[in-house]
Amino acid sequence: MKKTRFFLMMLVFTLLIGACTNQQGKQGSSSIAQLKEKYEKKMPYEIQDKVITVNENENIYFPSKLTVSSKIEDGHKQGNPYNSMFKVYGDAELKRLLTSNYAFTKKKGIDISPLDIKGYVAPNRSLNQHKTLNLISTDDNKTGSWGSFSKLYVLQSNDLESGKKLAKPKLWVVEVKKDKKKQAQLTVKQTLLSDGRMQLEWGEVPGADSYSIIKAEPIAKNKNKGGWTEVLHKYEEIDRVKSTLYRTPYPADHGDVPKEDQEAARTLEAYERPLSADESKIITEAKPYEIIVVPLKDGKIFGSMSNYLSSDKFAKESPEFIDYKAFEHDYLNKIGEKGLPEEAPVMMRDGKLRKFPLQYDTASLTVNAQGKFLIQVSVRGLPTIKYKFKVTNSSKTKEEVVQILEDLNKKIAEKDRSGVSDVYVDVKDADLDLKGKKIVRDVQDINVIVKAQTAAEEYLGKALASEANYIDMSKFPELNYSDIMASMERVAATNPELPEAKSCVYSYSEKVLEVSYEEKAKKAAEENNKKAKEIVQDIIKDGMSDKDKVEAINQYLVDHVTYDYDAYNKYKELEAQEKQAGEDGKINDMIRELVDKSAWKTRGALIEGRGVCASYAKAFNILAVKAGLKSLYVTGNVSTGGRHAWNYVQVDGKWKVVDVTWNDSESSPNKYLLLDLDSPVYRSDHYPEDLYSKYK
Repeated sequence: MKKTRFFLMMLVFTLLIGACTNQQGKQGSSSIAQLKEKYEKKMPYEIQDKVITVNENENIYFPSKLTVSSKIEDGHKQGNPYNSMFKVYGDAELKRLLTSNYAFTKKKGIDISPLDIKGYVAPNRSLNQHKTLNLISTDDNKTGSWGSFSKLYVLQSNDLESGKKLAKPKLWVVEVKKDKKKQAQLTVKQTLLSDGRMQLEWGEVPGADSYSIIKAEPIAKNKNKGGWTEVLHKYEEIDRVKSTLYRTPYPADHGDVPKEDQEAARTLEAYERPLSADESKIITEAKPYEIIVVPLKDGKIFGSMSNYLSSDKFAKESPEFIDYKAFEHDYLNKIGEKGLPEEAPVMMRDGKLRKFPLQYDTASLTVNAQGKFLIQVSVRGLPTIKYKFKVTNSSKTKEEVVQILEDLNKKIAEKDRSGVSDVYVDVKDADLDLKGKKIVRDVQDINVIVKAQTAAEEYLGKALASEANYIDMSKFPELNYSDIMASMERVAATNPELPEAKSCVYSYSEKVLEVSYEEKAKKAAEENNKKAKEIVQDIIKDGMSDKDKVEAINQYLVDHVTYDYDAYNKYKELEAQEKQAGEDGKINDMIRELVDKSAWKTRGALIEGRGVCASYAKAFNILAVKAGLKSLYVTGNVSTGGRHAWNYVQVDGKWKVVDVTWNDSESSPNKYLLLDLDSPVYRSDHYPEDLYSKYK
């Protein structure tokens, strides 16, 4: 069986719980057709069942009696690409507009040619290359090729016979026929390294000799009447590597980095930093982009492009420098008075300030000729992002200051209470042997409720709820490989009660996803459900309001759960080793074995009374649902610099924030209990993943 290595974020969640049992009857049951109808009613277009197939060098053809554009209503007004009968996109979300050009043919029809796609990539000067790389390529005979695209999405807004505007546009999925090697699609994962750089890694494409790292930057936008934003992009190659791993340059202000590398780092900033007239204030302006990886052979495209990494996520997780003006003005106090700060404002690559915990360097402490202490501080866990400042008018000795700094470092370290693990497992592309296998092709008889945003997500969630080992994806032709993986991740993030999937294999030829599960999941779920039922019966009383129930569950967990620092510190230690070693399978296996322990599971907080934030949040989720509440398991980043988990819970129809892990605090108990989602307290130090933005 021929396999290509890919990566997928591990779907870490437990078996289906009470709110998703058969007692809900047919309200959770629907066929694929019904699911599509349910979600497509909200869509501004109709997805066509028929899939158009073209060869790599073939035009997309639509039969039509129309012969001139003047007969097409609202077509190409004043050369506006957004007023066109046909628009071709490079993604299923219709965000990346490739072209709106088409031509009438002699055989009574309309052609869309790859030659009209403006997907050119400028070469990186440092690469010493004279030819440009094209996402949509042309050969010496000027014959177009669909290049790195394995799927295209064509939006038809006019009737093919009359030219009249359609009441609802039609969306056609176009599959580009490629040979097996060129069909392989990369799935890129990103990791923030301990030196402040972002690491990208992906599976090897057999036959490729290098990989192009491309920045796609929007150059024109249009808010469509249908409600989505269409974007034209320019593509720039920022680097080219021979390995399956790429690390961004060091943060721009790192003093030991050559100037040219600092300039290279700034190409990844997702904002502009012009100064105000008096240069007293930095003004940031958003400048988003996306990163993609394209496999190459002999300098030409060899395969399909990777998933898109949005700067919304990429840049907001990448610290750039400590904002020294804000730091000194708002944070610094004198030793002996209010004390030194535990955190500092850090400018991220998306142009926003975030608070990060600090690490004081006692070894570099010096006293200058004027008796001022020079203290160097760095972001905790990111030693390259540092700053040196002076402290004046202190009556302390150097030894006393060193002791103050050591005590402060210890205090800061003890406040780091996160613990969401981003463990990745191998995902392979394979020629599956499906003879005699039971394949889920519909979910009409799976009577569960799944939180989802699309028909595909609900379909996958219901299939996972039934512990399906083989899932037919052929009825969702609009999804490519990375779309399916992204849907799986979203289902996992919003439904942590679903069965735990250990790995996935996808067959391009069969359009079937193979899923394997943790064998211990069913037994663990039975134990969790039994314990949760007992707790709810004990703490939830008749007549309680939603607010009363949330407060009771939160207080129970605060009283009965202890944060597992031993497990968390061991995880951080292994994570640091893995980042230093790069792709070290042994260390990754050790991390996977560690997070398989109770500290990251519902069981840890619920039954054993000990766990990290993921365990606290999962325990809250199962108790909330058992108590009849709507609850979400939420993940993201926090001001302590780590990955974190907490909950959204619906109270009287409105979503509220509950962070039980941080509520379990002696200094600020229940500070994060029933906060509004736009609360300044919450927004100042919690940064949820983008997929939770729909909850308000």
